[in-house]
Amino acid sequence: MSGTEGAVENREARAEKVIDLLRRTHVFEFVQNVKAGKESMPDFETFKNFLQRINGVARNIPRSRRSFDGEDVQLKGFVDTVNLPRQEDKEPLLKEVYEAAQHISKEDVKYLLPAALNAVHLFADGNGRTSRVLHLLLRDHPSEEECLSKMRTALSEDGRFDSFDVSPGLIHNEIESIVMHKHGWTFDAEGGPLSLGPIQSGIATIEIRTLDRTHPHAELAQEILDLYKEDVRYVLTALRETLGDEKVINLSSNYINVPRVSPKKLLENLSEKEWINVFDAFYQFKKEHVEYLIRIFTEPEKYKVADGSQTLRDYFIERIECSGSKV
Repeated sequence: MSGTEGAVENREARAEKVIDLLRRTHVFEFVQNVKAGKESMPDFETFKNFLQRINGVARNIPRSRRSFDGEDVQLKGFVDTVNLPRQEDKEPLLKEVYEAAQHISKEDVKYLLPAALNAVHLFADGNGRTSRVLHLLLRDHPSEEECLSKMRTALSEDGRFDSFDVSPGLIHNEIESIVMHKHGWTFDAEGGPLSLGPIQSGIATIEIRTLDRTHPHAELAQEILDLYKEDVRYVLTALRETLGDEKVINLSSNYINVPRVSPKKLLENLSEKEWINVFDAFYQFKKEHVEYLIRIFTEPEKYKVADGSQTLRDYFIERIECSGSKV
């Protein structure tokens, strides 16, 4: 048997263990009772422990080692990498989501909870599988066996392609625009981002390869530049809000008559405290990003697609449902 075949078999075996756990603990019946108003939603600690148990079984992790172990994890896709909230922010964000879920329709809960789980990425691995289990449990099914059958498919090697895509990435740009509007970005007539105060063209990345690697803050500078690769606008906003307009102008250089923030000048002029403040501001935006995911469900009429034709919540749900049209 090849290594790949063994991995598939192992994934399938773990899926059966998850399904066996759900069957033995009567989770399907409990969820149906909650949806029917016969049972109350469990408290946050119970919900948290449930997620850790499902994730641990799916990853074959012993009970004593199961935890929210997603520190420093990045969400790597086929095209890009998503920077996630700091580990210390993840559980409080999940709690905020769970509390919000008790004040929205039961129909909406099946989208918000799994999407938020994907947005914060609590675990080092298996976040997608855990969110798919949660989403399928919250959907309507004619029987437990049909639910568990779909669960088996969702937990398989190709499960992410053969089940509903409850990914916050489906509305990443829309939420980013909400955050950017709040923090001073201007937009063109089509809703495209134009500029942020004196910042018009980003960072002069051409300078990166010539940075002084012996500088005591070189690692901090490189880390910010690494974040910039995937989160251009949040990094620029963090620089402006930390340093102010005048300093941003002074730390820019002209390239073909276009002012760009200079990595060399940043490294030469920023104190360690200022670097740390930039990081703090950046990760505050990553928190806000998740918080706006919550708000599009708790205050849907405030957040609409660019042409105003529908709420962002309805647009998100529509995209999720389309992703599972062949499931």
